[in-house]
Amino acid sequence: ASAWLPAADGARCGGGAAHLAGIWDSARKAEIGGAIAASGVGYAEETWTLAQRRLDSYAEQWLKAYNRACLGHQAGDTSDELYDRQIACLDGRLLELEATSKVLAEIDASALPQVNELIALLPPIDTCTDTEALRERFAPPADARQARAVDNIRRDLTEVRAKNNAGYHREVHEDAKALVLAARESGYRPVLAEALYEYGEVLYGEHRHPEAEPIYLEALLTADGVRHDDIAARAGTRLVFNLGWYQSRAEEALIRAQHVRTILERLGPGHVAEAELENALGAIAYAKADYAEARQHFERGKALTESLTLERPPWIRFFILLNLGEICEAQGDIPCMEQSTAKALAEVEAEYGADHPRISYFLLRMARARVSQGRIDDARALLQRMIEHSAATFGEDHPQHGMTVWQASGVLLWAGKLAESQALFDRLGPPDDPKVDHDVWFHLRRSELQELHGDLKGALTSVEAATAGREPGEDASPRVMQMTRNRHSYLLNRHGRYAEAAALAEAALVEVEKTYGADHPDISAPLTNLARAKIGSGEFDVAADHLARALAVVEERAPEHWKLLDPLEAKAELALELGEPEVALEAARRALKILSKHACVPHRKASFGLQLARAQVAAGRDRDEVMATIDEALAHAEAVDGANAIKGKIDAWLAGYRATAGADLTPDLDAKG
Repeated sequence: ASAWLPAADGARCGGGAAHLAGIWDSARKAEIGGAIAASGVGYAEETWTLAQRRLDSYAEQWLKAYNRACLGHQAGDTSDELYDRQIACLDGRLLELEATSKVLAEIDASALPQVNELIALLPPIDTCTDTEALRERFAPPADARQARAVDNIRRDLTEVRAKNNAGYHREVHEDAKALVLAARESGYRPVLAEALYEYGEVLYGEHRHPEAEPIYLEALLTADGVRHDDIAARAGTRLVFNLGWYQSRAEEALIRAQHVRTILERLGPGHVAEAELENALGAIAYAKADYAEARQHFERGKALTESLTLERPPWIRFFILLNLGEICEAQGDIPCMEQSTAKALAEVEAEYGADHPRISYFLLRMARARVSQGRIDDARALLQRMIEHSAATFGEDHPQHGMTVWQASGVLLWAGKLAESQALFDRLGPPDDPKVDHDVWFHLRRSELQELHGDLKGALTSVEAATAGREPGEDASPRVMQMTRNRHSYLLNRHGRYAEAAALAEAALVEVEKTYGADHPDISAPLTNLARAKIGSGEFDVAADHLARALAVVEERAPEHWKLLDPLEAKAELALELGEPEVALEAARRALKILSKHACVPHRKASFGLQLARAQVAAGRDRDEVMATIDEALAHAEAVDGANAIKGKIDAWLAGYRATAGADLTPDLDAKG
């Protein structure tokens, strides 16, 4: 029997309540209620009322399960071995309840938003009453000494899990790592699988995905070997997502997915890992730009979350809704994107409260949707709420808060609010934590801002800092490094360093083809950079071939995808070089049509407007048509707040056009020139 709960006899079957003493009794309730009230937060009373009701329900379920197990054993309906497994399972649930109540008793205002999630993450009691599953499950510890060691490890693991789920990944890193060592020393493989999984979750939260991969793999294999199917399924789905999305190793991920499916079949229907696996497979299909398949997986995952018999929807449901919104956006369906994102945010707020730690990410995605709709003031309000919430939850100096500010800066940049984006970015310093991806993103954002301000030299220096000494895998995720190298090649072209740009673009193209295949839309970026380098060096036929391929691979998946913008821009430039203004007109107009679906990125609209005006002049179009185009481009440029390079480009071109077109120009042109 468990080290905590004694083997039962008739006299003890009614004494389950004694095991809750100090864990969930009147004294502990008073302690927790006092801690929540002392936070001084306006929603403290409501939080405590809801928390008490849910923990009362959990404790009641535990007591009923304990009594049923005890009486079944007493009546001879349950063997000693099965009863030991029931009690071991209930022992684990009691440890989870104790850890949760301990965290709640020490809660303060900054952590109060975590309360609902901590309770929601308590593992269900009913798995301890599933006798068929328990018969096939791993055996409890062999002796009292091992049982005590395992109980201590599990008690510490529950505390690590509670803090990690609240976002304090860095703070529990060393504890989680130490518990893996302790679990190895215990010699009890089920608890080793549990410790490995929790350590993987900490690494996942820190965005250290290459490091998390072998940890999740060992957790999966260890758990599967001892039939710890719950942990095997959870670790397996994380591994599939890690490999397929973060590390771009789709084939390996799909092989692992088949392994996970066999584990889920043993578990039977109703496990949340089913939905998590569908989400992972949807992400892999999305990465391959197979949007129809991705949507199918996400829709299946969504349906699975609706069929689960849980008190509250699992978090994976809300992320699936966000991912469905991503599919809509990729296919150019902005209303669908907005609806799916709004539904995710509304459900999270309804189920977990508006102050939950994870709400920031949903606010971010909703802000992006509002920017696409042109509702900039609404987006600002969402971003301000996100930043204030993050600061209150983590503190101004926490890296998690720094990431939140960085994300808000990106949304404002996308909206064309250059000065506001810069002001937020200036509040940041280079990340001081080991999340290498975050360090790369910091340099990339600085490079973007510098380019828009017209500082091309600084933009190149920043992107060189992002790539210096780093390789995909151990140093940074392949996806992030791919994006970084594409930008590096682009900026080298802007500096006229065409040979260097071409070499980098060719290497990036080989890497993308190796990772995703020769027909994946992600080849469009290195192909476009390679084409720009060839245009710069006068190899126009080669450039045309590269651009034709870049456009074709994207058009095959989504004819109005934003990834078409860069090759269309380069195609127009090539056409102007070759004296083919009608081709340039068609390319620029098509790009503006794609951008018209989004009420954002005014700097890109201004740039394409200028390109269209140049093509119109080259095609001999009349002055009124040219002026209508350039006026619209100027309006977009002026919508970019703060100093920006595109406004200067348009002004300079306009001055030249006035000089060559004569003095008979409209008053609007005189005013703007």
